[in-house]
Amino acid sequence: MVDENTDISVLEKKMVAILENYFIPAQLERGMGEDFMEVLKTLEYKLQPISDIHLKSDLKMGDGLKHGDIRFVWLFAAISRFCLIVGSDKLY
Repeated sequence: MVDENTDISVLEKKMVAILENYFIPAQLERGMGEDFMEVLKTLEYKLQPISDIHLKSDLKMGDGLKHGDIRFVWLFAAISRFCLIVGSDKLY
């Protein structure tokens, strides 16, 4: 939770600074390869409201798929309703 008066852009920059100043050097000490370090440097951090995390998120996971799309929930709800209607028709 973030205070209402917090400047979000400043906080996001501090998050990137933590990654650059602490996490990347620690990984280099552990012997991680340069390829891994280049991937870490391409990461971007963006804060979003907690209520938007699961179904309104536009996260880039690196696998080319869209994650957290509310349209999939509606699609599978419609398919399940259709299956229930067809299944209940078979009972009688």
